[in-house]
Amino acid sequence: MVFPPVGRPVGVGIVEYRFGDVCLAVGESNPQLRHSIRSILYSSGFREIADFSDCETLRDHLANKTTDMVIADASLPGGDFCAMLRAVRHHRLGKNPFLLAITLTGNPTQDLVRKIVDSGADDLIVKPFSADALVERVQVLAKGRKPFVVTHDYIGPDRRKKARLDCEQIPLLPVPNPLRAKAVTHTEPSSLQRMIDTAIARINQQKMERYAVQVGYLIDRILSRYQLDKSVRACEDDLKYLCTVAEDLARRVRGTPFAYISELTLSLIKLAERMLETLDQPDHRDVELLPKISQALARAFEPQQTTKQVAHEISESVTKFTAR
Repeated sequence: MVFPPVGRPVGVGIVEYRFGDVCLAVGESNPQLRHSIRSILYSSGFREIADFSDCETLRDHLANKTTDMVIADASLPGGDFCAMLRAVRHHRLGKNPFLLAITLTGNPTQDLVRKIVDSGADDLIVKPFSADALVERVQVLAKGRKPFVVTHDYIGPDRRKKARLDCEQIPLLPVPNPLRAKAVTHTEPSSLQRMIDTAIARINQQKMERYAVQVGYLIDRILSRYQLDKSVRACEDDLKYLCTVAEDLARRVRGTPFAYISELTLSLIKLAERMLETLDQPDHRDVELLPKISQALARAFEPQQTTKQVAHEISESVTKFTAR
């Protein structure tokens, strides 16, 4: 599929791309290719282009500068670009988790492609590529982007061909498209920021709910192992991941209507850490408290529950825990 030149009719309407205000970051270690990408995009109308030869400097840029779109090689030296993009999508890096991301690779192995997909990239381009191919992909994203899905370990574009009937139906979330907002609809910066803030809050809510479910799943696995052999050594990885989930949940509840569960998440972290220190002979009281904390977290996100009701239950659970 070949897109017409910028500003020409597309279909029955006219799409005019004005990329001059789009803040673009390019990450490519090969200086000739990096210069070529800059030239291609400059010729297409981009003016705010920052380019980098390594992950470290690109990460600093994403952390501190407004960025609407990033085009970078998955194998950029000096770090892990896919992990960096995951941090962006999970709002642990930078201020805009909805920047557009095109990942480049000259070695599209199955494992690397899966890693790129799992990072939350919007698109993947295999090297070598033509100037027309790059411009076409950028224009496709400027016209529209896929809605996001949120699971316990992924935030990014929905790539499912169709929903599986035997799985939980995960809602699709429309998210801001900074590239389209600046290049096509010419949205006011303040309006775009409000859209970003609203979407961040909506995704944060989804993520907290997914974490509450994941905590219950992990605790069920740990309890099953303990009932079998009175040990949780086989669940060491589950306990470590439980700490990771609880830590991120504690971060996400700050400043939200669910801030009152932060004490419970911190208690869960301490409990899991203590069990990691006693894998072969965990304290039975620790094991007995796990499902109670899980149930309290699950109830916190039930729509029919009031804040007061859940806060009281959580307070009781924490009091019992800290009184030991």
